[in-house]
This record gives sequence, structure tokens and C-alpha cells, in this order.
Amino acid sequence: MERLHQELHARSRLQKDCLVQLRVKQSEEPVQKPVPTGSYSRHEGRRVVAVVVTALALEPGGKDSPRARRATSRLHPAAPPARLRSRALPVPEEKRRREVSINPLPDSHSPPLLSPPSLSLPPSLSASSPASPTLSFPLIATMAGSLISCSPSVDLKVEKPDEMVTTGVLASLQNFLRKCLIAVLSYGPMPKHIAFIMDGNRRYAKFRSIQQGAGHRVGFSALIANLLYCYEMGVKYITVYAFSIDNFKRDPSEVQSLMQLMEEKINELLENRSVINKINCKINFWGNLDLLSEPVRVAAQKLMASTAGNTGLVFSVCMPYNSTSEIVNAVNEVCAERREMLLREHAGDSDDQAANNGVNSEISVADLDRHMYSAGCPDPDIVIRTSGETRLSNFLLWQTTFSHLQNPDPLWPEFSFRHLVWAILQYQRAYPYLEQNRNLAKKQL
Repeated sequence: MERLHQELHARSRLQKDCLVQLRVKQSEEPVQKPVPTGSYSRHEGRRVVAVVVTALALEPGGKDSPRARRATSRLHPAAPPARLRSRALPVPEEKRRREVSINPLPDSHSPPLLSPPSLSLPPSLSASSPASPTLSFPLIATMAGSLISCSPSVDLKVEKPDEMVTTGVLASLQNFLRKCLIAVLSYGPMPKHIAFIMDGNRRYAKFRSIQQGAGHRVGFSALIANLLYCYEMGVKYITVYAFSIDNFKRDPSEVQSLMQLMEEKINELLENRSVINKINCKINFWGNLDLLSEPVRVAAQKLMASTAGNTGLVFSVCMPYNSTSEIVNAVNEVCAERREMLLREHAGDSDDQAANNGVNSEISVADLDRHMYSAGCPDPDIVIRTSGETRLSNFLLWQTTFSHLQNPDPLWPEFSFRHLVWAILQYQRAYPYLEQNRNLAKKQL
């Protein structure tokens, strides 16, 4: 290792000496008229650059030194770019005093003056290794970001075998980078429950000049991709705001198109259970299912029944839903439960006498929690609304007291892995504050 360092140091010094000892002699015939800007010949351009570089490098005063002024006076008024002067290497003091003599070199042996000298490896190390382009960290980060932002699954249906090999290699690299990034994230506090407000499907279709229903189909693909990303990150509960009760006020043709899309996708999940089986997913539907059309309601109930025994990721779809309806429904159920309880305990008394006995007649927060659609699930740690909107739109108002609210700019079909990673990083940054507020609230209860 010491020998290698010595060789590298010797080669570095040799290259610096070569740059200092570079002498280019003026042409025997003086130039009679100034050369137009941008039309230097090969010899004249090399001579001009060499004079500027050597003069500015060798003079202690830099560009203000007498020698630098004399060298600059030989040039055309349009001087070479300033970046050439910044590439000159510092020269030891004893070499600064040397007089510059100009000796032309043959064209075939002239080193490039427009690029700084590079440190080459010894022949034993560089002879067998081909030259490779330099990769900077920003370039590597950009490449990694573009790779890990892709879908978790890659389509390998290509015609040429070499394309298939390339695609397979990229897919393997993408999966490796994604797993590495997830492993780094796991050192911090990871969310257990993430809720998504999938906003921007219609705007996505409008901006892309495609049919309105096509935007919702692309949004469904983004939903499946982010569902798999969350599963890889170890997130246990995922909740999405798929359809609000207020959406029934939209154009009837749009509502009918959405109902058909829901029925189609639910039936696809019933027939092709590869994604569900892969993550052992349990699917819930939160909302007033009686407002749905008959085919959609039947399909949703079948899907809930078929996945009820799964113990993996819990995926909750809010449709048709709003938080006001959920709270009203919970209050009604608690009142009905309490009334039935009182009637059982006082079967021989009238209703007024049973109510006046005061036996467990008060309704607590825990009673309401038990009758919410989200009973059994922890409150969301993160609520993400895409498209940059800063409102909850009547979504999980009861459950999001201590949730970290985020509003990324991308529309829902554009929401990718890198946006999800950034959301988790922001949550980890705010985690101490959120945890402190949760603990204070528990003490006050």
C-alpha cells in the first residue's frame, strides 16, 4: 500500500512539473493583424492559452502582475473565458522565478490544455481496466431515485432476450436499492397506520387530455403500488378515502362510471387473489354501504367475508363515507345499546323508571370508539392528501387528533415511492412532538 501511495505521489509531481515546463514558442512570422474572435487556428489557440495559463500561474501577483499584463497584451481584445485561468495549478515558489521560454511541441504530443491534469493509476492497476466515466454523488442519487420510484413489479414481457436481461438487471437493482432505503428508514420510528386522501384523479386526466374514467384507473394502479410499498415498510394499517357521500352530488354519469369501476376492481380482487395472498391482506369497507348500488354492495360484502380471516396488512376502504355520518352512526348505536342494556336490567319497570335509575346511563368516549367504523384499528399516524390541498374533507375527524398531516403536491396517480419515503421522514422528524402530545392527552383522561 505504501508503494502504491509513493507511485501515485510521484506521478502527481511529474504531471505538475510537465504543466510548468510546457513551453510554446511564438511563430517566426509575427501576426500582422488581429485574429477575429472565435477563429483561432490550432497552433495560435494553443499558444494563446499556454501564455495565459503559464503567465498567471508563475507570477506571484496573479493577473495583476507585470508578466500577466504583458501576456494578456498579446491576445485579441476578446480574451479566452475566465474558467481557463482557474484551472492553473499552484506552483512552488522556487519555480515561479524561472523565466518562461517558449518551445513548440508537435501536435501529436501536445497535452490538452483545456482540462486539468488527472492523477492516473500505476500501469499495474490501470493497464487491464478500461476507462470509465466519473459518477458524481448527485448523479448516483438521481439514478437511484429514478430506480426506486418505479413500480414494485416490472413487466418482463419483451421480445428480445438482451432486453429481457437488461430489464431483469434493472428490476433487481431497483429492488435492492428500495430494500436498502427501507432498512435505513426502519432505524427511526415507523408509522403503524397511514391514511391517504386520494385526490387529483380527475385533474390528472384533464392535464393528460385523457378520459375522466382513465384517471381513476391510473389512480387504482397507484393505489396497488403504494399498498405494496407500505407492506414492504412494515406498515400494518392502510386506510384510503375512496368515495365520499358528498360525491353523490356530482354528475350522475360520473357517479355511474365510478360505481362500475368499483365493481370491476372488487371483482378482479375476488377472482385474482395474488396480491391479497401475497400480503395476507384483510380488506374492510367503512361507510354506509346501503347507499351503494346493489352489485357494488354485494361484491364488497363478499370481499370482506373472504378476507376476514387474514392476519397481515389491514386495508380499509372508506366508501361511501364522511366523518359526520360515522360519528352520528356511532352515537345512535351507543344509545341503542345503552337503552337495550337498561331494559334488560329493569325488565319489569317502565321505560321512564329504567331511565331514572341512573345505572350506567352516561356515554363515554370509549363507548363511541367501540362503535366507530375504525374500531380495532389504531388512529392514523400520518394523513397524506395529495395534490397539495390543505383540507381533510370530512375524513377521519374523530381519529386524527394527533396525526401528522401532509399535503404533497403530486396528484394521486403521480404519488410514488419517493414521495412516500419523504412523508415518513417528515413524520420521524415530528415524532417526538406528536408522542409528547399523546402522552399528555392520556394523563388528562
